[in-house]
Amino acid sequence: MRASGERGAALLLFIVLTLLVVLPLIGLAIDGGVAYFAQSRLTSAVDAAALAGARSLNVGEDFDPQTTPAKRIAVQYFYANFPSGFLNSTNTTVPDPDVEISDTHTITVSMQASTDVQLYFMPILGHPTVHLTASAVTARRDANIILALDRSGSMAGVCGVLRDDAENFVSRFVDSRDQLGLVTFMGSANLDFAATKTFKSGTPTLTDTLQKLKCGNETGSADALRLAHEQLTNIKEPTALNVIVFFTDGVPNGFTANFPLIAGSTCYGYIANGGGIYDAKPPTSIDSIDRAKASCPGGSQAKLGDYYKAIPEVDFWGNSARGYTSLPDGPISFSNNNSDAVSMNAAEDAASKARKDGIIIYTIGLGSNGGVDKAFLQRVANDPAYVSYNSAEPGGKFYYSPNASQLNAAFQSIASDILRISQ
Repeated sequence: MRASGERGAALLLFIVLTLLVVLPLIGLAIDGGVAYFAQSRLTSAVDAAALAGARSLNVGEDFDPQTTPAKRIAVQYFYANFPSGFLNSTNTTVPDPDVEISDTHTITVSMQASTDVQLYFMPILGHPTVHLTASAVTARRDANIILALDRSGSMAGVCGVLRDDAENFVSRFVDSRDQLGLVTFMGSANLDFAATKTFKSGTPTLTDTLQKLKCGNETGSADALRLAHEQLTNIKEPTALNVIVFFTDGVPNGFTANFPLIAGSTCYGYIANGGGIYDAKPPTSIDSIDRAKASCPGGSQAKLGDYYKAIPEVDFWGNSARGYTSLPDGPISFSNNNSDAVSMNAAEDAASKARKDGIIIYTIGLGSNGGVDKAFLQRVANDPAYVSYNSAEPGGKFYYSPNASQLNAAFQSIASDILRISQ
């Protein structure tokens, strides 16, 4: 039989063990909850700060003058969400945020913060505070996109499919943030829909314009690439993602230039239409000439040499007739081979000028009508898979669609890629 003193000692021992084990566990739980809550607020504050800094950057302005205000706004947002002394915190530190722009014009705001939070029970064990850190990165990039769509004669059978697939592509982008426009081309190119941020809400919409698309005539690729480039240049948003989506079902075979007349020519520069050769700027006196007599013969390259001296070294817009496809030295004579060569060279030169301005080009080749030159479209896009890929210029991608049923997949893959690098 135990004495009453032994029972009292056991109770006292139980109480002491409770104080030494249970209470520290309770204190640890409380201090752990404080630390967890403080960490959550610190992380949220850094996230909000980085996002606010990125949103303050205007894609339509030069980047460098905006960095200092963006950093200031980010720090202000941090302290608005994590005030000094919050939860008895001390030594709160917010290093100067990093605001950078990449070679592909992605604006990135990086934030870091740290603080010491006062604990309530852990000081007993020699840990009066807990040190917390958090970081966040926010990237911003708006997209300006020009669709350059081939509507030449070979597209007549699948024109409706192209319209529908292009509409699905457009639907992936955001009205009031992204900016879309439309260029279509046959023998020459036309700006069907000027780039705008209200491409879905304006009148007409880009979809309305696409529904009216009709197909016929030659393939003036150089003019289309030049006009798409011009549209993006006119937008003047150097920090945006500027993209041309170039679709064709054939090779370039349209070359427009100011052709020099030979002495005694009865063509008078009215028009030269022989296998994709076009005279861009006839003399003003043409209005006083019988147009039927002034017209040059169509369909025969050889006959054009009876009226014009040679194919010019540059097209009407200054794109070079030489480059990608080799040509003999000296004056460029009229022939089907030379006509095709200068058309392709001018298109490649137009694409090169766009890439040098930081524009990314995606190309789609539809193989069911007339065939496409895959290597040429890889070169236009500066696809990393191309044998002569130029790492100094923006790299796009070439998509091949063997038939019209796979065209939508190509458009959607490009849309997904653009959206991924815009975020």
